[in-house]
Amino acid sequence: MNGEEANPQAMLKIYVDLSNSERQAIWARTAAMLVANSFIINVIRIDPTKSETCVNLLFSLAGILICAAWTLMTWEGWNVFERYAQDAKALKIPSNPLASHLDPRSKDWIFLSIMSVICIFAFMYLVLFVRVLAQ
Repeated sequence: MNGEEANPQAMLKIYVDLSNSERQAIWARTAAMLVANSFIINVIRIDPTKSETCVNLLFSLAGILICAAWTLMTWEGWNVFERYAQDAKALKIPSNPLASHLDPRSKDWIFLSIMSVICIFAFMYLVLFVRVLAQ
């Protein structure tokens, strides 16, 4: 007899706790990346006559790289969350809250919102980068 058969309620609690922990980590990473991106946007000067080209190029590239890292961390966080939910879904418990929870990412408005914010920041950095190069 394995652990899942011995105490499925305890296993469910573990999966729920792990899922909640990953959701908290996703939100903590999102908050940290919002602060980092806001800082970079404030450092880059919009007015090219009052700014240094090298600094703006450097911070635009840094912003694009941070957005790429943010995308990867968000994607992997959702992978971990979904893996915990899939494992919990397999437990044979009548009142399993994770059994019917999984929506594909294309229908998860929270995931889509986070990815939209990342794309908006990346687009701003790309526009600023091109604008600095065009000076």
